Amino acid sequence: MQRKKYDPNLPRNLTYRRRDKAYYWRNPLTKEEFTLGKISRRDAVTQAIEANHYIYKNYSPAALIEKLKGFDSFTMADWIERYKTILIRRKVSRNTVMTPTY
Repeated sequence: MQRKKYDPNLPRNLTYRRRDKAYYWRNPLTKEEFTLGKISRRDAVTQAIEANHYIYKNYSPAALIEKLKGFDSFTMADWIERYKTILIRRKVSRNTVMTPTY
């Protein structure tokens, strides 16, 4: 059985797995792989180029860079605090804001 050729038009460290129909980016420093999911080819190439620039030249971050840095930009606790301020700004009554305890 003949081995399938790789796609030479993809940037370095980016692969497409036909089995999963998803793109993967490999961090060259830690050899860890990050799945980019089932996104368009253009988006995957853009994110991989940005990540490669960040690794090699310390270029400013974007979507995949947040995973590289190891922290999420928006946590659940941050979202809850933001939602509470939205409810206060909308002048929702106190009983509506209260959560039931079971």
